[in-house]
Amino acid sequence: MHLTRLALTDFRCYQAADVAFEPGVTTFTGPNGAGKTNLIEAAGYVATFGSHRVSADSAMVRAGADRAILRAAISGAARDSLVEIELNPGRANRVRLNRAPVPRPRDALGTLRCVLFAPEDLAIVKGDPDQRRRYLDDLLVASRPRYAAVRADYERVLKQRTALLKSARAAGRGLPAGLEIWDEQLVITGAELTAGRLRLVAALLPLMTSAYADVSADPRGVSMTYRQGSGSRSSQPVDSDTGTSPHYHARPPQPAAPARRPGQPPGRQTGQAVPDSDQTDVPGAAPGATTESGAAATPGAAAATSAATAPLAASPIATAQSDSAAASAAAPLTATSAGTARPARAVPSGGATESRDATVLSAAGAVRVGSGTTSPNAAASPADAAGRLVEAGPPSGQAAPTGAVAPPETAAVPGVAELAESMRAGLERVRRAELERAVCLVGPHRDELELRIGELPTRGYASHGESWSMALALRLAAFELLRADGEDPVLMLDDVFAELDAGRRERLAELASAAEQVLVTAAVAADVPARLAGVSYTVASGVIDRAG
Repeated sequence: MHLTRLALTDFRCYQAADVAFEPGVTTFTGPNGAGKTNLIEAAGYVATFGSHRVSADSAMVRAGADRAILRAAISGAARDSLVEIELNPGRANRVRLNRAPVPRPRDALGTLRCVLFAPEDLAIVKGDPDQRRRYLDDLLVASRPRYAAVRADYERVLKQRTALLKSARAAGRGLPAGLEIWDEQLVITGAELTAGRLRLVAALLPLMTSAYADVSADPRGVSMTYRQGSGSRSSQPVDSDTGTSPHYHARPPQPAAPARRPGQPPGRQTGQAVPDSDQTDVPGAAPGATTESGAAATPGAAAATSAATAPLAASPIATAQSDSAAASAAAPLTATSAGTARPARAVPSGGATESRDATVLSAAGAVRVGSGTTSPNAAASPADAAGRLVEAGPPSGQAAPTGAVAPPETAAVPGVAELAESMRAGLERVRRAELERAVCLVGPHRDELELRIGELPTRGYASHGESWSMALALRLAAFELLRADGEDPVLMLDDVFAELDAGRRERLAELASAAEQVLVTAAVAADVPARLAGVSYTVASGVIDRAG
């Protein structure tokens, strides 16, 4: 998969811009503030319908303009596609896929897939838990677009339930009418989202471990711990007054990085797609109270060939542009016919009042759910006290190779029904605390993805260089995960190399060079390793020129 053309009208600093792309490496160089990152942001928006820099679309509309228009031609293994997006501040955005309007932007998700690494990604490692939750959810949607609906449903339910709790507290009422209905909706959507995250973490673990070793050359291992929020496990007693539950932390063993096969690119040996065998119907749910799931239909897919090759100016969206940009935008965005076969690529510790519950996935593919209790008033069964550890390994009678990482689809993670029952029990336990505080204390919005290098959490302990390596490892792991579906996503590196030492630069360049398409920005051309030589553009004051 790769971009073949990107046209912008009134987007950020660009009144009009039109850039042709080829497979391989494309580099944009120029002084800071020239508009390089704006191009990367636009390409990322086409893929995700969101910006990695701002939360409001209005910031991406050029000052003085009423709207911004993005148009991208994408070449994929199955077909060529054209995506057109009109950003309308204060009004609904409009999206067309192959000239056909789509009712919701998320219906076009997956047409272009990308992995973007930018300086802002340090927040994933050093920032608050919401940054890591966003990383998981964005990747979950990129790998399985149907989760866009699950995520949107959960956020809507969470907002409505929180509003109900606040209104009840303001009115001095006890249990508000209708809370049980919102409880069930929170359980249905929250359990499905959590199950997706857990499967994703299981798939990411071996990829992140390999990528970190490749980028950093650090002999220490790395790990992830997914911690569910207060009261989320039924085996965990929670104080009904404080809404807290005991804390459990496991330090998983750190296996050596798997050996590469001869001629195999770094980081490719463990690539696995995210298993998608989750259960979407939750026992006990009210009739009709199900989340919108399943792959969204793609409007206009049958006419992909004619749409992708038709002149761009014929689009109703394309006509809503400034006169000064008409000449550039009118150029046709053409591509090869859909369905043309593509040649194969050669290529700290716990405490009794800590409100966290851990689902620990080790780098060996094991899953530990729940733990013992430190509450003196709670009696846990021996099984609960020891935790439940399900090892994922080779078939019976076969020995695992030294340092091998278990395939993620063999890792046992809690199912949707089990998570739903746990959430229901958790809501009952924290009912009093929720009414007093008027906040939702149970659900994936309170979960945490803890990252560790060796024995220490990265947040607060990792050096600047270690944090960069971890952030890179997370993005490279995402790249390997997405490419396991059969097509490389577009890899975008925004002003990355200037922040890395020489060793990390070369190792990153080696890993990136195997991608089908790489977009790089840099203030100084010398910052880009020679291994990533390719098509080069210069950017200055919003003007893009091809070098050479």
